[in-house]
Amino acid sequence: MLPAVELSRRDRVAGALLGVHTGDALGSAVEFSSWADIRDRYPDGVRDIVGGGPFAWPPGHATDDTDLTRAVLLAYLTPTDDVVRTAADNMVAWLNGGPGARLQPARRRPRDRRRAAAVPAG
Repeated sequence: MLPAVELSRRDRVAGALLGVHTGDALGSAVEFSSWADIRDRYPDGVRDIVGGGPFAWPPGHATDDTDLTRAVLLAYLTPTDDVVRTAADNMVAWLNGGPGARLQPARRRPRDRRRAAAVPAG
């Protein structure tokens, strides 16, 4: 076992966000897939960050889950009396493609999910 390491709050937050992004990128290959489809395609589980999914994301690409987590984090970093409202405003700005809303230009937004549901997994 590795020895315990003292981490600053900033380091812990950065680690948590890295974990969110990593898990999101890992799961993007099976986004909107049924459990049965996932078991058929990945009988040993999803083990690699391969991209794909209904929007053909490149490997390592985050989905809306990472972006919306970022919207909440930015709300906490903004001096405000209403963190919930600020987070909601950040999410609406993201949905509308506002400044800083897209981390990568190929990003698809949640409103595209209706189309994704019609795309066969694979």
